Amino acid sequence: MSKPKLAFIGFGEAASHFAISLIENGLTDINAFSHTSRHVEGVTFFDDVATTIKDCDLVISAVTAGSALTVAEEISKHVRASQIVMDVNSVSPGTKGDIATKINDAGGRFVEAAIMGGIAKVWA
Repeated sequence: MSKPKLAFIGFGEAASHFAISLIENGLTDINAFSHTSRHVEGVTFFDDVATTIKDCDLVISAVTAGSALTVAEEISKHVRASQIVMDVNSVSPGTKGDIATKINDAGGRFVEAAIMGGIAKVWA
């Protein structure tokens, strides 16, 4: 089985820590799109959502709560049939439901996830 290709939409503290750990454990095909992002060696950055998620197996939305629904709308315009979209944003259950509907209605496969606890500090 080949390694999955991953895309992050939003690449702040949480996503960058995820990426570092994934790279350390052998995942080498990671894309990202973010208006503000941290540089992580091994992550390829793109200027738009469509290019970032193209050909990816898993899309992880890790944006601010206030932009989560808008970002889901943008992802839904470009999601492929059966492409998995995981939302790790801290939004209300109602908003999670709205996001799920947008992704699933566009043909994607929505997965809700939560980040429990703090992000360990690895920046010097």
